[in-house]
Amino acid sequence: MTLVIDASVLAAVALDERLAVAARPALLTADAVAPDLILAEFANVLRKTVRQGRLPRPEA
Repeated sequence: MTLVIDASVLAAVALDERLAVAARPALLTADAVAPDLILAEFANVLRKTVRQGRLPRPEA
C-alpha cells in the first residue's frame, strides 16, 4: 500500500503527538510518498506550533 504523507502527519510523528500513535505503524509498513511542498508545509506547522507555545523555538 502507498500512503501520501501530509505535513500534519509528519509533524505529529516528529513532535511525538497523539496522532502519531496511529500513524507510526502505517508509516512503518507502507510505501510513503509526499507532495513536493512537504518541507515548506512542515516548516509552517513548526512555526505555528512555536507561536502557540507548544514548542520552544530552538527545538523547532
